[in-house]
Formats: sequence, C-alpha cells, structure tokens
Amino acid sequence: MNQFTNIRNDIYFNIFRSGNIIYRLIFINVIVFVVIGFIEVIFTLFRLNTEFYQEFIWNNLAISSDPLTVIRKPWTLITYMFMHSGFFHILFNMLMLYWFGKIFRDFLGDKKLLSVYLAGGLAGAVLFLIAYQTVPLLNSANISAGMVGASASVVAVIVAAAVYLPNYSVFLLFFGQVKLKYLAIFLVIIDVLSLKEGNTGGHFAHLGGAIFGFIYSRQLLRGHDIARWLTDTTDFIGSLFSRRFYRPRPRFKVYKNAEKTQPIKENQAELQAEIDKILDKIAQSGYESLTDREKNILFNASKKTH
Repeated sequence: MNQFTNIRNDIYFNIFRSGNIIYRLIFINVIVFVVIGFIEVIFTLFRLNTEFYQEFIWNNLAISSDPLTVIRKPWTLITYMFMHSGFFHILFNMLMLYWFGKIFRDFLGDKKLLSVYLAGGLAGAVLFLIAYQTVPLLNSANISAGMVGASASVVAVIVAAAVYLPNYSVFLLFFGQVKLKYLAIFLVIIDVLSLKEGNTGGHFAHLGGAIFGFIYSRQLLRGHDIARWLTDTTDFIGSLFSRRFYRPRPRFKVYKNAEKTQPIKENQAELQAEIDKILDKIAQSGYESLTDREKNILFNASKKTH
C-alpha cells in the first residue's frame, strides 16, 4: 500500500505539480493514444462499426493534405501532433522527446520547450500542406491524405537543442559520446533520403519541424525569440484555466486567546519552512532527488491547499 502511495505521489508531482512540461506532453500523448485505442477495442469486441469510428477519428483529429479541409477544421493543426498511428510510433516519439527534451529544458526551460513543440508541429503541418500542393509525386494522385504524430514537433526540439548546444555530447550505445549537432544532422539526412519512401508527406513534415528548430535557435542566439507569441498565448490560456479552477486558500480564524493559537502557528511556520527547503531542493536537483518522506510532505501539503 505504501509503495502504491509512493507511485501515485510520483505520478502526481511529476505531471501536475512539478511543472515539467516534458512529462505533461508525454502524458497527453499517451492518454490520447490509450483512450482512442480503448474505444476501438470496445467497438471491435461488440462488433460495432470500427471503420466508421476510425474514419471519424481520422477525419476530425488528423490533419488533411487538403488546405480547404484544414480551413474548415483548424483545430487539426494542433490535435494531429498529439495522435499516433501505432505503439512503436508513439514509443519512438516519446523516447526522443524525453531524451532530447530534457537537454533542451535544462538550458532553456519549460515555456520555450512547449513553444518549440507546438510551433515545430505547426511548421511541419505547413510544409506537409505545401508539399501536397507542389510535389508531383504527392499531388499527381489528386487524393486527400491525412497525417498524425508528434514527429515534426520532436524533430524541432532535437534540432533546436543541437543548434543552441552544438557541442553538447550524449552517450549512445555502441558509439560512445556523440555531439548533439552530429545526431541532428544524421536525423535530417535520414529524413531527406526517406522522401522517396512510402511516408513522403510525413518526412516533409519532419523537415518542416527541423527547419523551424534551426531558425528558432539561430535567432535565439542573436537575442530574438521568434516563438514568443506562442509562449504568450499559452501563458494566457493557462491563466484562464488557473482563474477558472483556482480556489482561494482558507483564511485562518483569529482567536482572542493568543496562547492557544501560538503552537498552531509555530507548527505551520515549521511546516512551511520545511516545504520551502524541499522546493529549493527540487529547483537545484530535480524532483527525483527527494526522499520518500519529502515527497509525502509535499503531497499532503498540496491536498490541504486544493
């Protein structure tokens, strides 16, 4: 039971309380994948119209190669980058997001990581649409295609990190220490060479994310944050939700007998001091550095203020 509580606390703090955008993005992607898959299992078991369900999901959440369809369904510019077509599709993307997103986040923070993820996905969608209107291999069939996946967003994060920290080294099995810039170059070359394969539109989207990541970090090194508008937008949306669900902390009642209230105030002051120390420890060493006791203190304190 205690082990279950620790696991629950870990999940709660890593996703909802720590502010780590990597965990939140992975959580959203996984939840979307699981929910869609679970509903599809129900449709299959009860012999419901699975094809209708798949078509409904694809038509309303995936991004279409037809610009007019995207204009009619603009939300697909966002929803497509949180959907995946299979287990290994989401597994690879989330692993890459975790590994390279951690490097990006350590140096540039959560807000910039979220902005690059979203803007990279948008850039991938734009190049995907352009490719289907201009590349003969894609537009000769004169049919509409769809795309899902966080790949363009993840590639944007990888390339942005590589341009900002070109000589940062990561350890790869069988290869040892490899500089980030060489990894990014390798991934981009693979995408270019894969344009002649089956998923041509998808690889164009990857390249769109790579182009944005490159431009973003180049401009950031010069002091210009070209995704600042997206950061401001997400901050504004977040503030709306925080005001909507914010619950003011209960006020302490004031009693005339100061002697009776003094021990309570002292205990509260001691608890707050301990919480402040724990928060400082998280800021310096991360949530993973906390002991089980410290995690439980934070978890119990959060329940009292929510």
